[in-house]
Parts: sequence; structure tokens; C-alpha cells
Amino acid sequence: MGKQLLSVPSFTAGELSSRMQGRTDFKKYFSGCTRLENFVVLPHGPVTRRPGTYYVSPVKTQTAKTRLIPFEFSTTQTYILEFGNQYIRFYKDDGQIESSGSPYEISSPYLTAELFDIKFAQSADVMYLVHQNHSVRKLSRTGHTSWSLTETEFTNGPYLDANTSTTTMAPSATTGSSITITASSSTFVSTDVNRLISFSNGHAKITAFGSATSVTAEVKDDFDNTNAVEDWKLGAWSTTTGFPSCVSFFEQRLVFASTTNNPQTLYFSKSGDYENFTSGTNADDAMIYTIASNQVNVIEALKATRTLIVMTTGGEYSVSSGSSQDAITPTNINIRKQSNYGSAGVDALSIGNATIFLQRAKRKIRELAYNFDSDGYQAPDMTILAEHITESGITQMDYQQEPFSIVWCVRTDGVLAGLTYNRLEQVTAWHRHIFGGKSDTGKDIKQQQIAFTSNSTNVSTANNTITISSHGLATGDPVYYNAPSNAIGGLNNSNLYYVISVDANTIKLASTSGNASGGTAISLTTAPGSDTTQYIYQGINIYTDIIFSANHGFKTGDIVYYDNTGTSIGGLAENIKYFVGKVDDNQFQLYRNEDLLTEVNMTSAHTTEQTDNILTHAQVESVAVIAGAEEDQVWVIVKRWINGAEKRYVEYLTPFNFNADLTSFHYLDSGLNYSGDATSSLSGLSHLEGEKVSIIGEGAAQNDKVVSSGGVSLDNAIEEANIGLGYTSDLQTMRLDEGYQETTQTKVKRIYDLSVRFHETVGASVGPNADTLTAIDFRDSSASMDLPVPLFTGDKHIEFDSDYGTEGLVYIKQPQALPMTILGIYPRLETESV
Repeated sequence: MGKQLLSVPSFTAGELSSRMQGRTDFKKYFSGCTRLENFVVLPHGPVTRRPGTYYVSPVKTQTAKTRLIPFEFSTTQTYILEFGNQYIRFYKDDGQIESSGSPYEISSPYLTAELFDIKFAQSADVMYLVHQNHSVRKLSRTGHTSWSLTETEFTNGPYLDANTSTTTMAPSATTGSSITITASSSTFVSTDVNRLISFSNGHAKITAFGSATSVTAEVKDDFDNTNAVEDWKLGAWSTTTGFPSCVSFFEQRLVFASTTNNPQTLYFSKSGDYENFTSGTNADDAMIYTIASNQVNVIEALKATRTLIVMTTGGEYSVSSGSSQDAITPTNINIRKQSNYGSAGVDALSIGNATIFLQRAKRKIRELAYNFDSDGYQAPDMTILAEHITESGITQMDYQQEPFSIVWCVRTDGVLAGLTYNRLEQVTAWHRHIFGGKSDTGKDIKQQQIAFTSNSTNVSTANNTITISSHGLATGDPVYYNAPSNAIGGLNNSNLYYVISVDANTIKLASTSGNASGGTAISLTTAPGSDTTQYIYQGINIYTDIIFSANHGFKTGDIVYYDNTGTSIGGLAENIKYFVGKVDDNQFQLYRNEDLLTEVNMTSAHTTEQTDNILTHAQVESVAVIAGAEEDQVWVIVKRWINGAEKRYVEYLTPFNFNADLTSFHYLDSGLNYSGDATSSLSGLSHLEGEKVSIIGEGAAQNDKVVSSGGVSLDNAIEEANIGLGYTSDLQTMRLDEGYQETTQTKVKRIYDLSVRFHETVGASVGPNADTLTAIDFRDSSASMDLPVPLFTGDKHIEFDSDYGTEGLVYIKQPQALPMTILGIYPRLETESV
């Protein structure tokens, strides 16, 4: 056995796909991890814990999905807007804006199902909001509690192409607020109300529908006369045709795109006059442009960079004048296709000179950037080395520029994915973030243990029946049979069966649900010769440790929690994180850790039917970032299951940089801070009622407590405290290797010693896997026991508890609500010689 000292000096590849496990020829292999959860990769190489979140308030309707949108006038005047079902609420300076003691709120037209399709563009104190089902809205701010959301009144357009039929239009007057416009043939529909119409050098807005040939209108620009003319055109945006679904500013123009009837059309305002769509051939005139393609490519997003990037379902286009020196005009506009990947309906991000967009299937994030060598745009896949990170799909993205350049992505399963992005330094590192607390999956376990005496009297091989007094089961119920001894012939302890209820005291068992419905029972071949206590289980199989939950929807590796509503299933406990091992669509097993090495053994169920809940981790549903003086601030909406009910809370991430102050760091979620006179109790925690919370008092970890009546009692009086939902940070290296030419892969090896280089850290556990961890002692023998452990920077040397094997992995966990930054890992190995 030879001895080696290896080095993991950087983590700038982030969490890598399991498909990368053999790529020791690839440079990024050596700076990657197999697991990076609740750690953030820093651009210069280390990993640090994700900061915790502070609780701000519940959303207005806690059972409905809600969205956050940023509103930034300057770095000192930034707001977070809570968009819910037909309302908007406002947040500033870490809190909710109130008026007369209640949350300040204005109404909006947007329904819950429409919230995540809203696109927006902001200029100073005005934000334009678009959605295909609604006219363009303008959100204006004149003060903290003075906001308005109004329909935008556009000047003279935009319009559809001019009429080419013989139908004529005639006004009853050349001016007025209530004139009649008459068509010579059927033209109008009831949804044309509020639509523009133009002819005879004037235009009007339809205010009422009379018939297919007659409408009432308000004249906006006087008509020349009242003659009937064939040269007329209708407004491009209306309830009839749909409204724009994309918006952006570009070269002093406000650009809209993609209505229901014209999904490939772009609408450019006059230059410097955002709400004026008077078209023409002058350089500053408005213009309309429809992308020509072989198939309908719906425009999904617009982003202004050195050109205007137009993202469609079938590819990506750039809009420019054709010259980097000239602005676009009606006579020089140039639209070119740059790639063919297609975009999803999630708004793209502009970062530096690149546009980060979500591909059509919502699983790949691409970086669209101009390449001078090819004189065109390229769009490499940013998830190619970590496709599993976004496999569940992305619903929303935002970008935190300061301090570490991170793209935050909300996944459909509620995990917040982070991408540390620094193209100049070739850093593209993914990391996953699972927030503290639990949320409801909507799935349950109907559990019950029914004991019966099995003998030749109660088991009829002639009729294939089992007599169980008052069994309470119905035909089609899924059950498991369990016989500690003397099993009934034809049955075994492993299979799932379906009940055929003969009467209140008699059942048969079928092999499938269809057989149960059809009355086809399993043949029972023998009965126990003596009385034997046996069992029918609902919900669990204590022989195979399998759980039944119809159409559970889980996949292997999913995190779940058990929520007991009465008598607990033996072997399961609340507030314990379990990992799913999927058996089939209706059955799964539970494991203690993500590697699925330690199976959970179940021993009993309740003697009467009881329905328990299956919960999962807290789910992030929305993210938004606003600028700050030193760090950009990340806001989230998190869905949780609190005290038997669904809750949604607005929270924000605390700063990364806490200036090495033992009382200012915060690694708890949905947390609060206390600073004041010494106290042995903390209140104001009703948002976490019934939850087990972690506490940091005077910079040191305290015993966990359960919130009761909105508060907790402490073991000791403290003056400074952070309290909230705990979470762990986990890192697992790739399989250790010395390099491409020389390799330790597949060799039998043992890590016998390990050094970890920390920065401003207190607390860590290290081992070969999540099941075998050893806590590192950070308290120096000379340190006072009355003071918290000071932050440690330097190397910790650990005797490593591992056996000989071929993997060679290092697992590091921070289980406490304390800081941790890892600069490097240096394992010493004994490796077999070849």
C-alpha cells in the first residue's frame, strides 16, 4: 500500500452530474462535487453556507400561489412587489409597507393562474406590465404609499394592416366623445370595446358595441370628414386579437411583442416617446415588424443588449440596424436568426454581454452571447455538466450581481438552484438549496393494523375466504398480509393484495385491483393447523418496509417527512428527513440518507384506520432580487406546512458578509432576531407555531425548542438571539483521484487522515458518507467556557474513520446554525499498488 496526499483546492465546478463520475480526464472533475446542498460556490473557489432567511410576513392569500417582482428606482429606493390574485402589496427596507396599520395594497386585473406569465419593463418610477389576456398596464409610484396601476393610453396605434376589402367606415361626426362609426358590412364584435380604429386622417377608441356594423367611439384625433372610406385599419391590440405578452426598452423605444393573433410580431414605439405608435418612414417613427419563418415561432421574451434579443419557441433572433454605430429606424431594421434552441416563457436575464435564457423544455439554461470569431451569437448549455440540477424544470429566474454573481432559479419541486456565474474566470458552478421547514405533498398513508386469528376455521380453502370480525375494509382496498409463522398457503408477506369484501366479517384477497373489482380471488391452498395471530396491514408492509400511497408521484432521492395525526407508525418519527426509494407508482421505501444505504425499518401500525400525511421540504415558489448598497437582496416566497395548514411567507436572504461578528450571522430560515435585555423566553413566533426551531444565543447554539402559543422558553437568559427553522449544509467530493495520467480510480484505498482548510467557521462533521460522520472540535482548551466558540480560520486535522474501498469520498456537513466556509480539502490515502 502506497501513501498519497491529494488536494481539492477549489469547488468552482459546483455539483456535477453522476454521469461525470468517470471523467477524470476533464479538468473540472477535480473542482466538482457529487453533492453541494445549501452551500454557495464563491467565484474565487471556496464554498460557503447559504445565508438563512428572515421572516417578513405571510402573503395575503396563503393557500394561493403568489409572485414577487422587483421595482428599482435607485439602489436606495428599491421595492419588492407581491402579486397575488387581483392585488399588489409592497415591501421596502426589509419590511412590508403599511397604511393605517394594515398592509398597503392596490387592485390589479391579474388572476393567480396568470401571475407567472406577467412580463415587465421599468423606466424610473414607471413600470409597464404585459399579459396576453389584459391591456398594457402602467404601474406608477409617487410615494411609499402612493401607487397606481392604470391602463396605458397609447397614441395612434399600433394598428393591423389597412383594410383591403370593399367594406367602408363612416363616422357620424368628425369629433366628439360619443360618436357612431358605421361599417358597410359585418366587421365589429363585442370584444372590440376599447379598440382603436383609424381612417380619414383621424382615429378613435371604441367605447361600446352596438352591432356587427355599428359601434360607439370617442374621437382621439379628429377625422377630416364624415365620408364612408375603404381605407381604414383596426387596432392591433384588443380583447379580440389579444394583447402583448412581452416588453422591453431598446434604444429609446418601448418594444412590445407577441399577441394572441400575431405571436411573431414586434411593435416599436416612436423614439423617445414610449406611448406613441404613430408609424411612418422618419427615423424616429414607430414601426411594426413580423418575423418571417417557416413555422409559427411564438415570441416568448425580449432582452436589450448590444442588440435586441428576441426569444421565440423555435429560435433566438437579434434585432439591430446592421451597424453598431446606428440606431434602428423604419428603414434600416435588421432581424437575424442566431440559434435554433427555442425559449420557454420565463423571462431571460441580461448579465454582462450575455443573455441567460431558459430553453423551451424548461430544463436547460443557455448563455447567448456574441462571438467575434464567428461574427454571430452562440448559446452553450450551462447545465451540460449538471443536467440533474434543473431536471424537474425551472419556473422563474433572477440574478444577484453582488457580491458573488449568482443566478437563482426556482424549480418546479420547490428547490432553489443557484448558478455561480463568472464567464471571464470560466466559473459556472451549480448548487442546490433546500429551505428549512416542511410543505404538504397532498399525499397520505392510510395506515391500519388488523389482527386476526388464522386457523382452519377462519381460513376457508374451499371458498378462498378469511374471516376477520368487523374488518372495516372495502373492495379494492390495497393491503399487505403478514404472518410471523404458519402462513396461509397461496399468500406471502411480500406481495401487495387487494381486498374483495364479502361481508362485514369476511374478505378475499386479489392479486390486482382489476381482479378485486371483478371478484377474482387468490386461491388459498392451506390453512394453519393451529391458532396463529396474523395481520392485515393497510399503508405499510412491515416485512418489506414498503409504504403504499396511491399515485404518490415521488422519484428516488426525493425528500419526505412523516406527519403523524394520531398513533405513529412504528419506526417512523416526525421532523426526520427521509429519502425515497421508489418501488412503483404506488409504493416506495424510506432511507435515512440520500445514498439509500440505510433503510428505515417499520414495526407496527395503528389498530384503527388512521390517515397520516406525507410532507416534503419547504418549497420556494418565487424569487426576486433588488439592488442594495453593498449586497443585492434576494427575496423569496416559501410554501410550508405549519400547524396543520398550508402557509406562504415572504422572506429575504440575509447578507453573506457578516464581518466576523458572532452575533450578526444568520443561518436559520423564516427566522427572527432578538436584541435587548436578558430574557429567558422569546415571543412573536406564531408563524412557526408547532415547529421545532433552532436557536443561536450570544453566538452559540442552544437547545432546539418547539414553538407553543407563539413563543419558546429558553434554557438560559440571553440578550442576543436568532431563532428559526434549521437546515444543514452538505458537501460530498467527487471520487478522489490524483490525475489523468496517474489514477486511483477502482483501486482499493483508505483515507486515514484528512485536513480541511476553513475560513471563519464554527462546527463541522466529517466522514466518508452521511452515515459515518465525526464532529470536529472547534473549542480550544484555553478558551473560556462562558463565551461562544470564536470563528476559526485555518486547518483542522482529523483522523478519518473509513474502511478500505474503491470510492474514496469525503463528506462534510454543517448540522448547526453556525458559519462554515471551506477553502480546501486535503486527504491522505493508502492506495494499493498495481
